[in-house]
Amino acid sequence: MKALISIFFISLLPFLVFGQNGKLEGIVRELYSGKPVNHVQVKLIPSNLTMETDSTGAFQFDSLAVGEYSVIFTKIGYLQHVVPCVKIEPDSAAYLRIILEKVPPPVKDPIAPVK
Repeated sequence: MKALISIFFISLLPFLVFGQNGKLEGIVRELYSGKPVNHVQVKLIPSNLTMETDSTGAFQFDSLAVGEYSVIFTKIGYLQHVVPCVKIEPDSAAYLRIILEKVPPPVKDPIAPVK
């Protein structure tokens, strides 16, 4: 009987070990044009995993440990975007649609010198 129970638990081991991962994927687009934004750095906290979006603005993290992550999107010329508390579930994918806004041009001094 003990041998049968041991065999049963050993046969479940791959499902218990390998079934505890999830995926995070998504796309990044520009606010006004709606065009995909490539080369955006996507960083997961607390794991510190990073990647860049591809030419279609897409990104994908496979085999993430189940849990909650904050996701930080950065690119020079754009405002940083942070998504807190993205929940990764076992054997499923979380999907994010991100809109990045370009950094506004500097405002000229509204008070012009009087000549």
